[in-house]
Amino acid sequence: MQQQHEQTSLKRQLEPLHVRSRHRWPAITGARLVAALLVCLLLPSALGAHVQVSRSMREQMRRFVSKVPLGIDYLGQLTDSQRTAWSHDIGYTINQTLQALTEVKVEIIVNVKLVGFGGDGNEALHIADHDLQLYLRTLHNQLDTVALHPSPEHMLIKPEFIFRVMPAYYELAPRVAAAINQAINTGQTTNAFTPDYQLHLVPYHEVDKIIDEDFSHSDGSYTIYLLNPPAHAPYAYTYNEQGNATDSCPGSLYVSSKRYAWFDISANLTFYGPGPGGKGQVFAHSTPILQHYKQDSMAQAVLPDLVALVWSACQHLIWPPLHHSKLSYNKNLEIHIVYMVDALQRPRPGNGRVDVAELQAQLSSIGQRIGQSVSVMEHFVLFAECDHCVTAYAGALKARTSRSAETKGFKLSVSHYLDLTELERWLTEWRDALLSTAGINWDTDHGGAAVLPVFVFDMPSTEPVLLDGLLQAAVLGQGDVVAVRTAAEPFPTFFGCFDYQMRINPRNIHRAVLGAVLQQAYGVSDTAISWSQATG
Repeated sequence: MQQQHEQTSLKRQLEPLHVRSRHRWPAITGARLVAALLVCLLLPSALGAHVQVSRSMREQMRRFVSKVPLGIDYLGQLTDSQRTAWSHDIGYTINQTLQALTEVKVEIIVNVKLVGFGGDGNEALHIADHDLQLYLRTLHNQLDTVALHPSPEHMLIKPEFIFRVMPAYYELAPRVAAAINQAINTGQTTNAFTPDYQLHLVPYHEVDKIIDEDFSHSDGSYTIYLLNPPAHAPYAYTYNEQGNATDSCPGSLYVSSKRYAWFDISANLTFYGPGPGGKGQVFAHSTPILQHYKQDSMAQAVLPDLVALVWSACQHLIWPPLHHSKLSYNKNLEIHIVYMVDALQRPRPGNGRVDVAELQAQLSSIGQRIGQSVSVMEHFVLFAECDHCVTAYAGALKARTSRSAETKGFKLSVSHYLDLTELERWLTEWRDALLSTAGINWDTDHGGAAVLPVFVFDMPSTEPVLLDGLLQAAVLGQGDVVAVRTAAEPFPTFFGCFDYQMRINPRNIHRAVLGAVLQQAYGVSDTAISWSQATG
């Protein structure tokens, strides 16, 4: 009877959330359940989700969860009055209740705005918003919430997408076209990526400032803008960041720091991505480019490709997989960057090292959305004072040989790299000693803050050294971040843009460290990765 009473009470607490389920997952603890419910309660302000929970109920749950210490069973802390307030009998059987506990359904509204598809864009292409809406409705519009590492793990939340397709304001297409024309007439060209012809480079911000203005008048739901501005023949154009034309790959997709992205199907898209076997390759036919379609069947052919583009954006941008599931909320997060320097004295700040102020600002922009305070500190440890640092680096340093074709035979070359598996073994064994040497005292409470160490091997070598020969920074299995920085000059990598081989600067590790910290602290996965039930 006691067990039946507890199950009935769980059913009553859950009913106000209108949770439905189609699949069974392993039994869950009260802490995992309430954590999932809390995510759903927080999602409306963060992701545009519409969960059927009243504002007062949501606020009550926020206050309750904030008072319960981490690691404690939330359901066990509910008082009788709280259980009564959250109870309402809707006639669920025990089996229906247990099934509902395994899935929390969340609705995500995505606006799709068509710019230049009313016959006023390139090739006079006309696609009605209701036609695209019809295609999107036929999608299996649910995604799994999956944490990828160390092995795929399914979460309780089940998002369901609701698409709203609409034509953009009639002045948007000519304004975008005017901005592109202005950039083409006054901007630069390059054939670094396309040797056979000149490519006009349009700065992203010239178009984005127009899109951003339009988005500021929206309801805040995530918005995907599909652009087809009037033709600019005979010019071939694409988008890039301002500055050196070869600093980054040009493209036709822009993802804003706000809740929108846009894609121009009239722009020229070159191949970009890693070499064979790498993740995230994009080819000329990976996304819809208008010049690839025949005139007489253009509208019919491009329509399903636009749908595929929108759905891909949902998988990669709006609801991507988590990098890992070991996420815990803490009001305070401390990032401790420990430089292990092969030098006789402490180096000067900068020169490609992590910009502490910038990193703190970047992470704080994320933390403030969830009420989290982020602080970044740096520590310097000299090799001369740290035997563990020297041993870890020397133990993980490996060499590989390769040969390249020369006029008279082959040239043999030797390159060095840090074996990530071996490095992890050393850092795991001596972690506490390294932190103590850096002056990070684990006997203190750190004010209850979560602490994330970032170990950086800062070497004076003029030879580039990367983790496994590929990475500047990575997340270790136990959750720490490791990075390597050398004094080498920029060198080509296996990442390319059409015929141009991109270069990496071993001196500058800021972006690599930022990416690794985002992976560990917030579970942000590689943007090249998505998850599907069919392919994994």
